[in-house]
Amino acid sequence: MTNSDFPIRHATPRTRAYVVMALLLVAGGTTVLAWKERTSILRSAADRWAVSDTLVRADAVVVLGGGSARPYVAAELYRRGLAGRVLIDDDNIRALVLSLNVPAQAVEMFGADLHNTYGEACALADWVGKNGARRIIIPTELFPSRRVKWIFARKLAGLGAKVEIDVLPIAGYGADDWWWRSAGRNFFLTEIAKYLYYRLRYSFGQCRSAR
Repeated sequence: MTNSDFPIRHATPRTRAYVVMALLLVAGGTTVLAWKERTSILRSAADRWAVSDTLVRADAVVVLGGGSARPYVAAELYRRGLAGRVLIDDDNIRALVLSLNVPAQAVEMFGADLHNTYGEACALADWVGKNGARRIIIPTELFPSRRVKWIFARKLAGLGAKVEIDVLPIAGYGADDWWWRSAGRNFFLTEIAKYLYYRLRYSFGQCRSAR
């Protein structure tokens, strides 16, 4: 390698100063551009992270523990004819769903004492295996949607069942402005961590027991 391969090293101080200034201007311009486009970038990040499916009629809609809107959406999907049954894992949720004009014969427990999404996925896999279901709808919020889709699709794939995710709105913010709210930032970052944990923790192995 010749000295000509290092033109900056052998340039005059003035030339080196010009080069440094040019690099600073480029870096500054890139930073300004990124700042101006931050809204588009952050909105795109949420849109790309979310997993939302076009819903078709399913055997059942599942109410996972957590979000308060989930039972209401599940009941609405049943009333619209998009789900044959509403699956729950809590007696209080059962009472709520029944109060939403869903008949008792359409509400069924798929598990009990389930402590996390993984446990819910295992319990649902057991229910699907026993009932021969082929399509399940799961309402969940924007940020958990990717993790929920992954773990349920993984557990149900061997049973020939398909999971459809129905993304729910979040009170106070959405994909267009989540970064302005500390709750939105925390929710998104927490879900990224949870998703990575699930991929590492649950990529291998089977559910320990049916519930």
